[in-house]
Amino acid sequence: MNLALVHRRFTEHGGTERFLVGLARFLHGRGHAVHVYCDEIRPDLKDEPGLTFHRIRVMRLGMTVKLLSLWWSSGRAAKGGHDLVMGFGRTRGHTLWRAGGGAHAAYLQRCRPWWRLDPTAWIERALDRAAALSAARVISPSAMAAQDLHEHYGLPLDRVRVVPNGVDTERFRPDPQLRAQLRAAWGVGEGPVLGFLGTGFARKGAGPGRGGGRGPGASPGGHRPRQPAPALASAAAQRSLLGALKRPRAPAPGP
Repeated sequence: MNLALVHRRFTEHGGTERFLVGLARFLHGRGHAVHVYCDEIRPDLKDEPGLTFHRIRVMRLGMTVKLLSLWWSSGRAAKGGHDLVMGFGRTRGHTLWRAGGGAHAAYLQRCRPWWRLDPTAWIERALDRAAALSAARVISPSAMAAQDLHEHYGLPLDRVRVVPNGVDTERFRPDPQLRAQLRAAWGVGEGPVLGFLGTGFARKGAGPGRGGGRGPGASPGGHRPRQPAPALASAAAQRSLLGALKRPRAPAPGP
């Protein structure tokens, strides 16, 4: 098949980006013609075997202009004569869309209750909704995210497929020796440790909060490539996290 993948960046930094690169390689390995539409390409990935790159223009004149220019220019993929166009992020013209972060509206409601005062947040929400509703099929990483798409955007659940994120067991493997070294370096002892990978620690529960008791170690690790080990979260963050873990949450129905 002739397939198009659309996203702002083609790099292995970031969860969505790493998924995109891995999917492109997998599809090429299965014999498909893979076209990647993006604005940024990591230099060492420009000669990725079997991939054809197409430039989409994103204007860097503030967040609002960046969002709108990405949305507009991403429509180029729909005119490329591809059998299927898959979008990542707030794009248009796709047949299949991966909602890697769920519904942005759900995030705004839960983490930024003042979002209505921010004009850019309105645009982000509108483009996210348009991306979901314009796709023939939407891929959600979890049943909860699928339910959020349905409740906030009115997306019919029969158009959503829940495909949990996989784990590369060769890259993330339980190495006892390495585990002991990291625990010693971070000073976390033998108790349970919860890791926060990537960015956006506040929305992942690592922000300061209220509560009491003793929580597990929380280790934020983001874009700090020069640091040998991430710093431990504050005690307040640990208490907040422990409180969140103790609060029961009903499972969201799947599609």
